[in-house]
Amino acid sequence: MNNDLIARLRPLLNTAELELTAEGGVVAHRIPRWARDQISDPFLAMASSQPSGTIMRFVTDSSVVRLRVSSSAGQLIGLPAPTPTLVVRAGGTEEVRPLAAAISWMDPRTGTIEEGDAPPEEIVLRPTPGVPMSVLLPQDGMIEFMEVHAEHPLRPVNDSRPIWLHYGSSISHCANADSPATTWPMQIADRMEWNLLSLGLSGQAQLDPAVGRLISDTPADLITLKVGINIVGAGSMGVRTFRPAVEGFLDRIREGHPRTPILVISAVSCPMLEDATGPTSIAGSRFLVPPARHADPGALTLQKSREILAAVVQRRMREDPFLTYLDGRDLFGPDDAGLLPDDLHPNQEGMDLIAEKFTGLLAQGRLSHIKPRTPL
Repeated sequence: MNNDLIARLRPLLNTAELELTAEGGVVAHRIPRWARDQISDPFLAMASSQPSGTIMRFVTDSSVVRLRVSSSAGQLIGLPAPTPTLVVRAGGTEEVRPLAAAISWMDPRTGTIEEGDAPPEEIVLRPTPGVPMSVLLPQDGMIEFMEVHAEHPLRPVNDSRPIWLHYGSSISHCANADSPATTWPMQIADRMEWNLLSLGLSGQAQLDPAVGRLISDTPADLITLKVGINIVGAGSMGVRTFRPAVEGFLDRIREGHPRTPILVISAVSCPMLEDATGPTSIAGSRFLVPPARHADPGALTLQKSREILAAVVQRRMREDPFLTYLDGRDLFGPDDAGLLPDDLHPNQEGMDLIAEKFTGLLAQGRLSHIKPRTPL
């Protein structure tokens, strides 16, 4: 039965992998098992199972569809509890559906997890027969499909929109957005009529070779890579190692996408890391950096990361006309720092601003060279 459920859901979900759980359900993962095994980080597994940007699209002759699901969410101790929701779209309407999620709390210092619990629940959808329906899965929690009941089959919707693959950090994951429809990548995708594939992964934009391979092997008409904040915030690379990691990541992606437009975006403004590096820590509901690292000349700061990214892209653009660079501060600058309630992550107003500025740059023609290819 479980394999049958995977077969039924697979054509309906824009995600890398569907995985059977020990409880007998099916979970959507944005990073497949082979890549998660190579990276071997429990926080990557958690971020991968939070389906930010993942949508269940279908059309059916049924007037009622029942989803039996179990949902959960993880959060770092000290930060606000997540409130996972679904967003249901059909016939020009949009409805936000809260989920009764189990909340698990993680201690970033020890890696220990205190598991929450919540019983499965039934989500009743009422599609108009023959009219496409979209269900946006939660950006801040995992949803496990236990059963799908409908009188008639759920058929995939033909989607001819350009595929936009976006890679980034928690600032792209947008776990703190009001709903899966209000993350800044989803707002842009809706406005531009792009089909979003989100690899915005909280804490995990580390230029992992396995993720570079995944992007290389995934069909896309436009690729955006937002790089810097996780590497600086984790203190995982220095000035010496960052540049070759960027070069290698781009090389791997270009193997599968020799002519696909790629936009490299540096970190948005984050005052605490502009001239400092990590690892960051949490005090209450705010992020902090260790003062002693400010003076380390080999440490990677946000400012240094932007300089390196710009230099790499400018050099490669001489032979790669499909590559370009955008300073992340053009989307969220120093004057917007008041929209960082925890000193790191933009709030909903900040996410709205990023979406507005990005689409504004497109409207002004400043990003005309990253126009997606016409889908094949």
